[in-house]
Amino acid sequence: MSIPLDPVALRLVRVTEKAPPDVSFEGLRGSLAPEPLIEIMPAAHGDHVSALGFALAWALMASEGGLIFWAAPEEDFFEDGLPNTEGLAQFGMPLDRLLLVRAQSQKDALWATEQALSTPGIVALCAITPSKKPISLTDTRRLLLMAEHYRTRCLLLRLDAAGSSAARARWRISAAPSQAEEEELGPPAFAVELARNRTGPHGLKFNLRWSIHDHAFHLLEDRITMDGNLAAEAPLRPADPIRQGHAG
Repeated sequence: MSIPLDPVALRLVRVTEKAPPDVSFEGLRGSLAPEPLIEIMPAAHGDHVSALGFALAWALMASEGGLIFWAAPEEDFFEDGLPNTEGLAQFGMPLDRLLLVRAQSQKDALWATEQALSTPGIVALCAITPSKKPISLTDTRRLLLMAEHYRTRCLLLRLDAAGSSAARARWRISAAPSQAEEEELGPPAFAVELARNRTGPHGLKFNLRWSIHDHAFHLLEDRITMDGNLAAEAPLRPADPIRQGHAG
């Protein structure tokens, strides 16, 4: 005995193949640029200057003509001194769009960054230095929530051990050989690895040079290395509500 089909119960479903993720550097940068919280860290001891250069370049590209806010605790300037204005200008940083805050402590630097994130269109960079009381997961969630609420963006320069974090992605940076004519100084070059990406592929490595003329990264080699997982990581858990006051 045949059972008549109810035409109302029938549904036409189109099966389409999902487009593969764009694993080029520009594809990854384009997908991560709108993220509210990203971390940048040196690959090894001695790579902190390269990590800072990459962070400033990323902030400059993400700012789209807006204000760049850079906060760091005072001890971050002890070893290398204060940023040189001529060097920043040669790097391509417009000094009239840069606001540098020298905070007395890491707590103050985090507080200043949190407040800056309420400014429309801002890109905030905060250096995190090693300390007896490292920043907590809740501290990073506070920054994430502020950036999400005001639709701004925050970069954390992780000069510490970089433990648990609410950041959506983490870049690991070291210096790469610069391409230049003999006895000439070439453009800044970086070896970068996307060590974490909660929304897409990770474990990819690129060699890049920074162009001060068009404010863009360009590949030094027409290849990438895939040492990691091209699948997305586990979904994010909801961030903690913003607590009253500032986290210590």
